[in-house]
Amino acid sequence: MPGQRAPKSVRAQRHQFALEKLAGGTPYCETVALVARNWGCSRRTAQNVATTALNEIAEMLDAIEVRPLLAETIHRLQRIADRAEQAGQYAAAVGAVKALHEYAIAPHSNRPAPPRHHA
Repeated sequence: MPGQRAPKSVRAQRHQFALEKLAGGTPYCETVALVARNWGCSRRTAQNVATTALNEIAEMLDAIEVRPLLAETIHRLQRIADRAEQAGQYAAAVGAVKALHEYAIAPHSNRPAPPRHHA
């Protein structure tokens, strides 16, 4: 029924579900869809849940050492690029290499970042 607020325990379970999905690497949009489908809430509510969980993750990142996380991200992106290239998915490989550059190389470079073009 529209207009009825979910019990606090259900809201906490939704939040925990979204937190686990996002922390596990599930993309934001997919997490929103999963929350809406699994918890029977509107897409807007699911977006609020996922955004709150994502903000909580961001706050946790401020409190932890970033180097191990960066190392894991670099490793994942290298693996994605390798697998994509082996599968002939060259656009995906280029995307992974570009992301790798943005996260690992560009912040340590003295040169300005190239302009971003959006199609």
